[in-house]
Amino acid sequence: MLFFSIVLSATAISASTSRAASRADMTPVSLGTTTWKSSTTRRTYKLPTGPNGPLPQAIVVIASKPFVEVQGAPDARRQVPADVLFNVSGRALPKWTLTDKPSAFVINRDTIESNPGFGDGIIEITVNVTTSVDAVTAVLLGMPDPSELVGHAIDGPLGSFADHAADPHVAAYFRALAMEIDGELNEARSEYAKLANGPNEKVARFARRGLRMLAYRLRKRQLSGDFNEHFQWGLYLQQTGTFALARQEFEECRILYPDDPTAQYRCGALHDRSIRNIMDFSDYMSRAGEAAGAEEPVDWHVLVVIAASRPDAAPNDRILFRPALKDPLDRLPGGHVNEILNRWVVAELSIWAATGGRLRLMTSFHQIRDGDAEKLVEYKSGVLGPPDSLIERRGWFDSVLVVRPRLTSERDKPNRMIGGEFGPQGAALSDLFHDASVDEYIEQWCRQFFWAVHRSEAGPALPVGGDMAAYGHRPVPSNGFASREAMHYHVTPAMLRRAAIADAGRPGTHVHTWRVEGPYPVSGSPPANSNRDKHVLDPIPSGTPERSLAVDSESDFIDLAAVFPNAGWARAVATSWVYSPADQQVRMWIGQNDGAAVWVNGSCVHKGNSYSTGNYDDRNLVDTVASYAPLKHGWNKVRVVVESWPAPSDKGWGFSIRFCDWKNNPIPGLAYLCRRPSKGNVPSYEPPAVGSYYSWNSVKDNWHDALPRLDEEQLRSITGVQDLEFSHSIDGSSGYVAFASASRPVSRTHRTPPAAWDPEGDSDVLLNNVIDWAREHCAVFEIKKEGGNSHLLFLRPEAIDAYLTLLHEPGITETGAPVARPEHRVLGYVEVPGGTAVHSLLVVESYLGDGAKLPIEEEDLLEPPLD
Repeated sequence: MLFFSIVLSATAISASTSRAASRADMTPVSLGTTTWKSSTTRRTYKLPTGPNGPLPQAIVVIASKPFVEVQGAPDARRQVPADVLFNVSGRALPKWTLTDKPSAFVINRDTIESNPGFGDGIIEITVNVTTSVDAVTAVLLGMPDPSELVGHAIDGPLGSFADHAADPHVAAYFRALAMEIDGELNEARSEYAKLANGPNEKVARFARRGLRMLAYRLRKRQLSGDFNEHFQWGLYLQQTGTFALARQEFEECRILYPDDPTAQYRCGALHDRSIRNIMDFSDYMSRAGEAAGAEEPVDWHVLVVIAASRPDAAPNDRILFRPALKDPLDRLPGGHVNEILNRWVVAELSIWAATGGRLRLMTSFHQIRDGDAEKLVEYKSGVLGPPDSLIERRGWFDSVLVVRPRLTSERDKPNRMIGGEFGPQGAALSDLFHDASVDEYIEQWCRQFFWAVHRSEAGPALPVGGDMAAYGHRPVPSNGFASREAMHYHVTPAMLRRAAIADAGRPGTHVHTWRVEGPYPVSGSPPANSNRDKHVLDPIPSGTPERSLAVDSESDFIDLAAVFPNAGWARAVATSWVYSPADQQVRMWIGQNDGAAVWVNGSCVHKGNSYSTGNYDDRNLVDTVASYAPLKHGWNKVRVVVESWPAPSDKGWGFSIRFCDWKNNPIPGLAYLCRRPSKGNVPSYEPPAVGSYYSWNSVKDNWHDALPRLDEEQLRSITGVQDLEFSHSIDGSSGYVAFASASRPVSRTHRTPPAAWDPEGDSDVLLNNVIDWAREHCAVFEIKKEGGNSHLLFLRPEAIDAYLTLLHEPGITETGAPVARPEHRVLGYVEVPGGTAVHSLLVVESYLGDGAKLPIEEEDLLEPPLD
């Protein structure tokens, strides 16, 4: 079967030239198809781009001789000659003569970077086509191969790159690549196999990448009605970076079973990665959300405020429009307002799909026109938003987004966001310009949600800003794309329920009955406000407290300053027993002045990482922090530790607790006591056992609670390796994570962790005990066991489904006993701090066989569904 169909269709070309390896220095990026008329045409093309601008890739153009119908023979066609000349920035590139089979032409990085549009992520090309037919169709890709192996300066037909190569292995690689492109697949596979373990490591990596893709192209069964087969191929191709082919496989899944939300979402995300057609993309996201069929999704209330004009504009400071939105007016015409609305709707659909239909944005719109009484006011850090009077009551909205015209003087000014403690009526606030893309809307909303995750302690901290690029199968095209992928792969259903910013209050439904003990003075000298240590998790002194009394408050907020007057810098402990008629997880709203931590049946569900600040600083307000409570049938012990700041920030002290369901409704049947009941008490919380196996399907909805969080000591206990060390250094999307033993000899599969990590010069692309954060998804650590060795496999969330489904385990035969599938051998997870985020790695026991025989790269741990 030929690599390309004889008819040079867009689908055939873009799919078959998407290569394998999930990183920018290995993974080409589809740039779509193009048509050139048989004349001189000037075209502008989007460059392969990441969150920080154009990727370091050449552009590879693929085409073959065009076809013409044979007169008198309706079903017959013949190919006709065609020559193509490219001119970039006034410089003519070598002539490209098309052939019967597809061939490629390389526009290299020096030429790309010299063009005037490079800073805007585009390239302008003048194309002169000489042929007897009307037009030639071609496909454009961003590819790292030419510049990585030969250099940045050479442009021309791909076949000539073998002639420019000083290393014979590089020359052989380009000959093999040319074979693959023109459809000589078996010949290309044979040549790649010779190079895959050769002395030139870069060539070997590209050759192994080619072998993985050809495993798919040369599979025996190319047509199948088996959903699982298509889905597994989709997982394999996506994880190995063959994105366009992965999309085709998930498209087959959508056809066979439209109600599968995972296939729908992955297909849409892969479409967005390459083609980026907003209408098609919104259809994918809509179908993914509908297919999920989530019962009782969480409602997230959003207010989008659109300012139609800029009365603050200085003379001659005009509204800046993108090229597609040129308009001479000083205000936004109706068409542009509609475009803003449409983009936001697509962002809504994206978030709905990414969360499996579990989170639904409920949006209200408000437009500010000339003469309106409501004007935008300045909040923290100069972020503009509506005044509190526009919203009226705290809790009506979780999110507010303001969209206003961008002036020419604000050309490079970024969109900005502040959290709910500074925003209008308790809502998080984003300040955007009218030219914001769908990606930017998604990123801004996700930043608000990630702030809520941190504030609510709903799960590990998620990223903001430049750290966003660490999420999703790389290379990611934008921060918005990465934000959506973080919502899909890193945010669990439990986190979606728990994270919230605001809710309308329910006066009279708070817990009023408490046993209060204290005060417990905090020792030491008060530090500066910006450097205060938090003490709510410090041990409470043993012995009898100064005071212990029952409090049955008439108000919803428990005023500890009135209970313990003149206590100074101190803590207090409040305990209540809450009766629940059933096992249930519920929302718990906390009010705090200044900070509070909460335990339910001995489990710390809220550590008090964030004390009150901004609009909530030193105020006795209820319902300022969203949390949750896992109530069991019976009497649940709820314990709150509250800290007051020292002077001069000692204007108030206290707390409130309110339980409700995820829709903010009161919980029927709850009762409260300020003393321990004589019977029916819920046993103390028992954390997940370390060393036990867990089934992924049983824990995946809430794995940060259902699995043990493994630290260095617990990893030593599991492995029996007493000098095992867990080290890491992550900054944004680069860095490393390592699991190492100093007593083990250095080998290909076990290296000494680096003392430091240079993101520009360091890399680790081998399958071993180190994860190169910019290039890899997993690490392995060998365990010596009786009856056959095993390995701990550490997986990033994007990789979990692929590895648990497709992991190849030749070492299983060494155990001598039946072994459960990998998804039933989950041991826990580790947390890795990095930048503004805390990253999670799933830990799975695996049977990979003799460590010396492990594959060279992690992708080859996966076994595709071959016949």
